[in-house]
This record gives sequence, structure tokens and C-alpha cells, in this order.
Amino acid sequence: MAIDSITAELNPTREAPSIRRPSDVDLETRITASLRQQPIPSLRKVVVEAADGTVVLRGEVNSFYAKQVSQHSARQLAGENCVVDEVSVVTPAAFRDPLRLRRSIAGALLLLLLAALSAGCSEERSSSVPVHPVSGQVTLNGRPAARAVVVFHPKDKAGEFPFPTAVADANGKFQLSTYKPTDGAPVGEYVITVELRPFVLKDGDYEPGPNQVNPKYSKASTSNLLIRVAEGTNQVPVKVVR
Repeated sequence: MAIDSITAELNPTREAPSIRRPSDVDLETRITASLRQQPIPSLRKVVVEAADGTVVLRGEVNSFYAKQVSQHSARQLAGENCVVDEVSVVTPAAFRDPLRLRRSIAGALLLLLLAALSAGCSEERSSSVPVHPVSGQVTLNGRPAARAVVVFHPKDKAGEFPFPTAVADANGKFQLSTYKPTDGAPVGEYVITVELRPFVLKDGDYEPGPNQVNPKYSKASTSNLLIRVAEGTNQVPVKVVR
């Protein structure tokens, strides 16, 4: 049975999906190409769908790091479009089980379609708080920490907005993203966590290896990296050690 027919039976009052625009197809193509360029084979299984100002990511990957990379790549290209992340994480062995993958996708397909057509993204935009540019450089023992994952955890406003995040470039430099690429972060106090996990080959697939940064920096409960984001432009040096 076609997806549109299933949707109509479950919710007969829902309007039919609008015709997809060429710009939606172009956006899907660019995000998909970005994921394929990453050195993580499981990202090739992520399906990208764009329509009505919403980008949906669906599928399975074999690490939480891969999930973060897929979301970051999508947000970098999505612009004003909302990104709905429906990517799940499974173990490498389960990821290679084609029956599990088919069952997961079949069971989630309708849910993802409804999520893409829902008003959730509009609600997110309307509830967003002002953000301010935040950039900086991550260094590990004084050297640029290329591709380090940086997360700002709000101390007093947890749950009021998404955690501002960034992935450092080859020179360790980063720009925070909260609602859209490089938009910054809301005013407030944050605990910063940092992880740096070079890719290693395991069980025929690449996955993040051991964290190269001192473990205390990977949890908000133990990190001593504290910062306050103020109105205007913020420059934040992030220095960590092994």
C-alpha cells in the first residue's frame, strides 16, 4: 500500500503533501553528497528527505559520533529549513544485519513521514531565543584539535533550547550552531565538553576510536571548562589536555 494511502487511513483530515520543489531535491542531493564524503561508511545508509521547509534524516548508524556528524552536516546545508533527526544508533554487528535494517526502516517510515509534515519545526522556530556568534579554537596540548566535537551545556537553562554544538575544522577552529548553522548560542553560562576520536577500522567498518582527550572533558559533570556567552560576538579559546 502506498505511503499516502496509509497516511490518509490513519489521519483522514490531514491534507495531502504538497508537490516537492526542485529546491527540495537539490537540498537532498547536496546533504546526501556531504554525508557520502565523510569517512564513515554507515553514513551511506542515511536517507535524506526534504519538503515543506523540513529536512528529515532517517536510517541507522553504528556510533553516536556518526549520528552527530550526520546532524551537523545536514544543519550546515539546511539554512532556514528545520532538521528532524530520526537516525538511530545500533551496534556494528546489528548494523550489518540487513533484516534488522529493513525491519527498522519499515517500522519507522510512516512515523518519519508524519514528522516531516508536522508543525514541530515551526514551533521550534517560534520558540527560539536570541543567539549570538560564538567562535574559537580547540587545542589539545597546545596543538589544534582537528575534528574535535564541542558541545556547550547550559548550566541554568537545560531543556529550553538545543545544546549549541560544533565540529572543529582542520585548524581546530569552530563556530557554534544552535538553531541553524553557525548562528551562535543564547546568552548564559555553559559547561563545555570536548571529544576527539580519530576513526579506526573495526569489524570491516570505520568508527570513532578511543577519545584522545582527558575523559574529564567528555562529561558536563566533570568538565572544568566554564564560559559565559554574552550579547554580541564571543571568542572562546578551548584548551584541553590528554
